[in-house]
Amino acid sequence: MPNYNFSVYKLKFKSPVHFADAMADYGHSLNIYHSDSMYAALTAAIATVSNNLQAENPYTISSLFPYAQAKDGSIVYFFPKPLNYYKIPRGQITQHKKFKKIAWLDQHYFTQVINGNSLYEIADLEHIRFNEFLSQKDLIEPVSQKWVAARVQVPRYIPGSGQKQDARPFYMERVQFYESAGLYFMALGDNEHFELLEKQLSILQDFGLGTDRNVGNGHFIWERDSISLDLPESDYLLNCGMYIPRVDEFSMPEFSHNLLSFRIQRRGGWITTPPFNSFRKNDIYAFDVGSIIKYAYVSTPVSLGRMVDLTPPAEFIKEKMTHPILRNGKTIFLPIKTYEKCL
Repeated sequence: MPNYNFSVYKLKFKSPVHFADAMADYGHSLNIYHSDSMYAALTAAIATVSNNLQAENPYTISSLFPYAQAKDGSIVYFFPKPLNYYKIPRGQITQHKKFKKIAWLDQHYFTQVINGNSLYEIADLEHIRFNEFLSQKDLIEPVSQKWVAARVQVPRYIPGSGQKQDARPFYMERVQFYESAGLYFMALGDNEHFELLEKQLSILQDFGLGTDRNVGNGHFIWERDSISLDLPESDYLLNCGMYIPRVDEFSMPEFSHNLLSFRIQRRGGWITTPPFNSFRKNDIYAFDVGSIIKYAYVSTPVSLGRMVDLTPPAEFIKEKMTHPILRNGKTIFLPIKTYEKCL
């Protein structure tokens, strides 16, 4: 099993966050932040201090996953449970519900799974922490907690317009990460690329991530670290971010045959460039974290995906918009040993 060292960036949040889902529902927040949103946030951050922007980031990142501190003082990095077909031993049928709730694997269990071991056969029920985290080590505290806060939207009144609207109450779910926990992401690139990434992070940490950044939400401090994974040699790949395939990566007639196990998400959202803030971008579907595809025989991480233009087709937006609205669907894939579903 080749050993591969990854550069990772830890984000320790100083304030609550709200990460919108595909429905943009304020009443529900995601626990993680996806790679395409992170690319956009990093690019927007550097745009505040530089006009010399690249259309595509020179590095590749994963989505942001949780980390926590163990009672022995070490940091436990969690990885998403692959969307695999797991064999359930006959004696553990009654424990299926407990295993089903597991969403995150520590480095030990993740390495075992991507090297072909069934999670149900190797997992110890005593190692399930806080219902959805599987770790050999005891954690000091949960990764995060959620609560719903009441908010009020006060419409802006324009003098002389004759229009006046009432304030509208709504509810927003916030995520507060504990002192010993936060989110991290893996990065592929060289030192020159990481210099740009770290410059972007240093600006972004004061702008924040997610919704309601203007009132202090989503602010963080970052730190660089490294982790080592024993990767298998395999022709199957595990998706670690939001993935939008390039045409040359898979030919359309064969693409469906290369999908072993997958989940898709709609990606889009609101335009953030004034004065078009009330218009939505075009939507596109991307393969979600944990999806497994058949690609080529590799033993190292692979960077796959493409940039897409989500600028709405309205002519007045195209004429007035000074830049295209891009979404980066490139992310990191790891080799994984698995088996095809028996039909």
